[in-house]
Amino acid sequence: MATAADASAFLLEIQLQLDTYKLHKLLYYAQGWHLAWYGEPLFSDRLEAWVNGPVAPGVFHETRGLREVRAVPSGDGYALTEWQQRTLREVMRVYGAFSGADLAELTHQEPPWKAARAGLPPDARSDAEVERAAMKQFFAGLAAIGEEKGRIPQGVVVGLLAWANMKTTERMDLAHQDFVDADADAYARWMNDGGDEPWPEPRA
Repeated sequence: MATAADASAFLLEIQLQLDTYKLHKLLYYAQGWHLAWYGEPLFSDRLEAWVNGPVAPGVFHETRGLREVRAVPSGDGYALTEWQQRTLREVMRVYGAFSGADLAELTHQEPPWKAARAGLPPDARSDAEVERAAMKQFFAGLAAIGEEKGRIPQGVVVGLLAWANMKTTERMDLAHQDFVDADADAYARWMNDGGDEPWPEPRA
């Protein structure tokens, strides 16, 4: 079966550079939509519910310390099937328009990540798995409003664009939680330290 590194390599063929936040969230959305459309995972790796959203640990450790990822050496985009490649292209078409921080915030509002983090403080470290069954159920519900397998429904796209245009305070209310508003320097320091410590506290 394909790996998250293979999927990452293919995403990096579509867009030659991705920040680490964005790469991991795109992997999450690709896995979720593929499960919904085809009933099987796109890649074999588990996704873990880290503080800042779903992360593929193998890819993280392979690119550890990099703020911008240009390659995942162990990945091979050509190892993917045509359908896996289609899923990745479609996810990039829709979610690629958002920043990594936006995608991280979005995942915090979705049931798969929330379920994996249930009972944990917001800044608690965790290696709990984002369960595939939860992802399949959630994304299948979204897919059900569309008519074409392998195509993210237009209603979902419109909803995402509306969400992106909401004011920051409204988005915080929608999420029912604080979101991280760390500056680029703090982000760089966190990544240079390996990303093992909790993300810096939100600014007041």
